[in-house]
Amino acid sequence: MNKRVVCEFKLSDLKKLIYWITLKFKEDEFHHQASSTKSDLIGGFFDRWFNRASEFIIFRELLKKKKYDIIIDNFLYGQDTKKNAPDIIGLKDKKNNILVKFALFNNGNWELVSDMPFIEVKTCRQKQKLIAVGDTQMDDKHYYILAESHVREDYLITLFEESVFDKKIFKELSMSNDFIKSDTDKQIISPSILEIKKDLGYFKLIGIFKGNEIKKNCILAGLNNSGIPEKPYYFNSVEKINEINHKCEENIFAGVFSYGVGYVPFSILFNTKESKIVIVRKFKGNAIVKITGEVKLNNELIGDGYYKIIFKKFDRSSKKKEYIGDKSVFDNLAKDVSDELIKKFDKLVKSKR
Repeated sequence: MNKRVVCEFKLSDLKKLIYWITLKFKEDEFHHQASSTKSDLIGGFFDRWFNRASEFIIFRELLKKKKYDIIIDNFLYGQDTKKNAPDIIGLKDKKNNILVKFALFNNGNWELVSDMPFIEVKTCRQKQKLIAVGDTQMDDKHYYILAESHVREDYLITLFEESVFDKKIFKELSMSNDFIKSDTDKQIISPSILEIKKDLGYFKLIGIFKGNEIKKNCILAGLNNSGIPEKPYYFNSVEKINEINHKCEENIFAGVFSYGVGYVPFSILFNTKESKIVIVRKFKGNAIVKITGEVKLNNELIGDGYYKIIFKKFDRSSKKKEYIGDKSVFDNLAKDVSDELIKKFDKLVKSKR
């Protein structure tokens, strides 16, 4: 199966998502995030729960030729529950009849039904380079769907009535240039008239991976000896530099590469037979490499020459342990088990009929 499945985010999807989030907002007792006691207004609440969209959109595309679909967890919970439900709790037919149950709620706790898959969906934005899975959520046999959001940042505007962006209002908000004595540096912005766009964007499936594959390609970050969250380095960018004199040459092989302890592994692919990469100088925040042929570093294709790989610190604030990985590793090199999971679905559905 092609991992790079693209799943359109439709207006009907947005409406269904907004309805559920609003229900949750009305019933949720505190409206606050785990890391903060600050209450959310409903706008922040929408953004916090937006990624739930990928749970049903990804599988809609994966299962479009099937006679069944997944059931996501749409339950609303009181504050005293464990909130340990899998993201996918069963399978249903096209008439919404339940075919298979993956888990059952039992007095505040979700229990996995014997021999059923446990599925978690993790969604990151297109601009984010890293993925993270909490240590308490990790299990070698669980399935983790990694998705990437390409949805417009102003997605909520699509739901507004056209009258909200009436040109008359735009004119009323316009400022007179008579108030500007001088603006040599062009610090005053002249906005464009707002329009409601119908195209919301899409979600891309990076892949489906077992827990042991996630762990193998990530580093586990927690607290350091001083009780402060560990902040690992990760591949941020690469830039071409002039040739330098050097004595040291450390060969790097294609695959998942770890620069050292406290560095998130990243991907290296060779595009030609003569491709080669060697480290000629090592520093904490960057590495100087010499490249022969064509080499792909974290989805950036580069040719002959000297380059500086720049690392950046992941500014973690969470005190919980979590597995942190580079998105490019899962996009290019990690073992995808999408076919395995769907075959398991097929077998389960067939056995219930």
